[in-house]
Parts: sequence; structure tokens; C-alpha cells
Amino acid sequence: MRRVHLRGRENIAKRYLIHTAAFNLGLIMRKLTGFGTPRGWADARRAAARGLRALWNGLGARLRRWAIILAAKCWSMLAAHHRRAAA
Repeated sequence: MRRVHLRGRENIAKRYLIHTAAFNLGLIMRKLTGFGTPRGWADARRAAARGLRALWNGLGARLRRWAIILAAKCWSMLAAHHRRAAA
């Protein structure tokens, strides 16, 4: 605890009460969410954003691969159709 530069026992008691309440709030937040400080919330937000970005990039890569495969199949079907029509 920091040094107390307050006058009077009442003010000192208020300061300790506020510190205790903040400590308890941090414990409750940590118990409910896993993060007990604003910095912890910010770190969690960054981690969630990274996870969503990775998920989005993975989904985009799969869609691009699927589009390439589909285009190749369509191209081969079209080429076969033209060969049959020319014969």
C-alpha cells in the first residue's frame, strides 16, 4: 500500500475502503471473466481480434482453393464439350 498523505483517520479509512473495494472488484472480474484489470481486458480484446483474423484468413484461403478447383472442373467440362461439338 502507498504512503498515506491524508489528514484525519476518516480520510485514511475512506482511502483504504476504496482500495479494498477495487481489489475485490478485480477478484470478482477475474473469477467471472478471467481478466481482472483493464489491461487484461485490452490484451483479451487483442487476442480475440487475432483469432478472428486468423479464422477469416483461413476461411478466405479455403474459398480461394475451392474456387480454383471449381474453375478447373468447369474448364475441363467446357473443353470436353467443345471437343465433342467439333467432332
